[in-house]
Amino acid sequence: MDCGNGKDPQNADLVIGGIADDKVFRTIDLYFSNEINKSEALKRLVYEKPDMQICIKSQRLIDECLTFVDAMKL
Repeated sequence: MDCGNGKDPQNADLVIGGIADDKVFRTIDLYFSNEINKSEALKRLVYEKPDMQICIKSQRLIDECLTFVDAMKL
């Protein structure tokens, strides 16, 4: 929720989390604007199954942990 609210986890090399759709964004917006409480937000989100995303935030992580394997023209 911090990332979605514009707070960047400064000390993180890697952030993994769900990609929110419009329904999820609406619920989060209602929560942050205090129109619904945490319990109501969680009740609305419990059945949502977002796709996962990975954000690599440091060049060090790329240099030390990733290896180029192959490429193909599509």
